Amino acid sequence: MKIILVNKYCYIVFSDNGANMKKGVDDASLDSFGCFLHTIHLIVTESMKSQKSVQDLLGRARRVSTHFHHSSSATDRLKSIQIGLGVQHKKVIQDICTRWNSSFYMLERLFNLKHAILIFTSEVPSSLPSFKANDWTVMESLLNLLRPFEELTKRI
Repeated sequence: MKIILVNKYCYIVFSDNGANMKKGVDDASLDSFGCFLHTIHLIVTESMKSQKSVQDLLGRARRVSTHFHHSSSATDRLKSIQIGLGVQHKKVIQDICTRWNSSFYMLERLFNLKHAILIFTSEVPSSLPSFKANDWTVMESLLNLLRPFEELTKRI
């Protein structure tokens, strides 16, 4: 919650859209506005949850990013593959549920590391899920769809 003093007689309350926040502000007889960024977060996360193919892709992406975060040998091998490809070394990003755009950043990084990840998964037989050709297509489409929301979120 954020309270902004407009003048000595006027306050504006910005909060998330939680029922407890709405009730507290109403009980205090204050005017309030829901947080626009929180509304974007809700819209984007609910939209992603509504698509099974997106949920499946995010699940695989999370397992891949978790694998690299828990295995220093996998991280080292991915780094050496990137160096061998002549690209700048970048680490895999994990997402967090409280920020929709962290999923965007995770997918964007995985997409940028596509060639290195494909080489890694072909070399290392493991339980690590691999992305199929269709997964990369869905990932690219999803990134293109979410990019304007991410840019808006950064600007606000």
